[in-house]
Amino acid sequence: MVKVHPSAGTKGGASYYKYASSLVFENAKEVLTEATVIIDGSGSREFPRQLQSYLKRRINDPGQRAIRKVKLQDSSRNNLVQLVDMVA
Repeated sequence: MVKVHPSAGTKGGASYYKYASSLVFENAKEVLTEATVIIDGSGSREFPRQLQSYLKRRINDPGQRAIRKVKLQDSSRNNLVQLVDMVA
């Protein structure tokens, strides 16, 4: 799970978080199959769509779909997202 800060919706922040996320998933892609990436739902709705498109282009290879989808969830409804909030 990767914690993406809500301010990532800004142009510079979005580019940084897309790049940082791609580094994480690039290193983990050999163990990922059809993964669902969950990010904190407190940011804009447009950012997850952009992140999903970016990560799928960068990480998924022909014949291996490492990332299936990216979705928003409030940390109050997901214990793992809450844990990432506390650690970050």
